[in-house]
Amino acid sequence: MRTLLLNIWKSVKARLPLILAALVPVLIMEVLSRGHYGEMVSWSAGHIPALLFNMMIVTACLLLAFAAIGRARIAYWVISALLLILSLVSGVKLKLLGVPLLPWDFVLAGETSDMVQYVTNILTYRVLIGLLIFAVASYFLLYRTSLYTKKASAKERIVLAVISLLMITAIYKDGPLPVEKWLGIHAEPWNQAENAKNNGFAFSTVLNTKMMFNKDREGYDDQAIAAIVSQTPKPVKAGDTPQKDVKPNVIVVLSESFWDPTIIPGVEFSRDPIPFFHKLQKENTSGWMLSPQYGGGTANVEFEVLTGNSMRFLPQGSIAYNQYITNEVDSLASIYARQGYTSTAISPFYSWYFNSDKVYKDFGFSKYIPIEYFKPNYSGPYIADSEVADNIIHTTSLSDGPDFVFANTMENHFHYYPGKFPKKHD
Repeated sequence: MRTLLLNIWKSVKARLPLILAALVPVLIMEVLSRGHYGEMVSWSAGHIPALLFNMMIVTACLLLAFAAIGRARIAYWVISALLLILSLVSGVKLKLLGVPLLPWDFVLAGETSDMVQYVTNILTYRVLIGLLIFAVASYFLLYRTSLYTKKASAKERIVLAVISLLMITAIYKDGPLPVEKWLGIHAEPWNQAENAKNNGFAFSTVLNTKMMFNKDREGYDDQAIAAIVSQTPKPVKAGDTPQKDVKPNVIVVLSESFWDPTIIPGVEFSRDPIPFFHKLQKENTSGWMLSPQYGGGTANVEFEVLTGNSMRFLPQGSIAYNQYITNEVDSLASIYARQGYTSTAISPFYSWYFNSDKVYKDFGFSKYIPIEYFKPNYSGPYIADSEVADNIIHTTSLSDGPDFVFANTMENHFHYYPGKFPKKHD
């Protein structure tokens, strides 16, 4: 037994230099994800515990890859390349949308690929210099020192695999000693930019992954929800109102990228660019809506409009449709359906997008009309708004009773290349 323990210690001791090797990709990852060398230096100096946790995570990944491949250098290059690519993507996403790369982004493969075409100029001078520094430092450590054993035996690989898994488990579970708790380190799901800024890319990813799979929330249980419901006044039934026989059609349209340009400070127009809209504002009830999304994530706007729930209570950067709608949820569709309405969802895009075909069913829509059932009437690369309007009119004409219709438009969706829209002349 003593001999076995000595052999294990010798194997572990021989791999300790991998901790030093882990420092190189960790620092370059922070440069790529933050976009500035100064921020990397200030974070490294001011957040030593978080830096050490990031190094532990990368070390565990290196050991696990070493155990799987059996060759230290190959394992290092493979893991480092993967981590650097992810951190670079995170930096680009943070710059575009204000949110870094998150674990739940990987369940949105179809939606994410739709944004790839808009990502350009990734390899800036700052990025290229960072990659050059990484390559030189890694080459020196791996090929110009005698710190690293090139190969590992079968027994060593098993030991390394066990050690790496124990390290990952300890960080993920914060045990057996609650070091993260003692140091006051925790995820900040309400502000993912700060989460990555304070905890580093690798460690914040682990914290978010733990949060993503942790369904338990303090103070949330069936009894607590029942108590809240019992204290809420019962809604007035339709038959109790003076206008009980009036059931007009209710049509909700989320118009892609529509906004009022006349509110831009200091900008004047020779004539009103949206006169019909302003006429409707004056003659009818109107107001302002603050969208919870920018640059993607249309489904979260739908989620708030249809359910009345707020994205404020979900982790920043998450997509409610893909992550949290797993069963029936009361919405405008189901509420109107109980009042005798026919609830229909209309979207000029594919039924799989944001898991819409399943979510609309869980929301209580009896019909869903995606792009697969549209006529090919396009304006630019997307279905024309006029075709969406035709579908709304056609849908309401089919039912004998009142309708609730929820529709999206796509005509004005990014990308706004020259010539996409026809010029209008007086």
